[in-house]
Amino acid sequence: MTSERTSMAGRLILIAEDEPLIALDISCELQRYAAEVVLARTLSEGLRLIRDNPLSIAIIDQQLGFEDADELCEALSAREVPFIVYSGRSCDGACLGGEFLSKPADPDVLIGKVFRMLTPA
Repeated sequence: MTSERTSMAGRLILIAEDEPLIALDISCELQRYAAEVVLARTLSEGLRLIRDNPLSIAIIDQQLGFEDADELCEALSAREVPFIVYSGRSCDGACLGGEFLSKPADPDVLIGKVFRMLTPA
């Protein structure tokens, strides 16, 4: 753990992931750094959470069940919320507005990307 990786306290992070074990793994990693996490397993849950919460960042799967996540990416971009597309699929469409990370990735790589995106340049 580097010195800039100390805490995500006060940060609300959306995880939009339809695979419960993957969502749990990501959530646990973020909570180790004191982040508050909200979970969405469907497109409609994700859109509601984006609308109703002051998110710091989001981590989304490109495919939520049978639904494409482009609408989530558009909503996040419209609210200027940075996001990571964490997916086994290639990133295209509206999701190009986010950072892409291919599944599976080392948790330290994902957490490092979150910290970099939360820290202003």
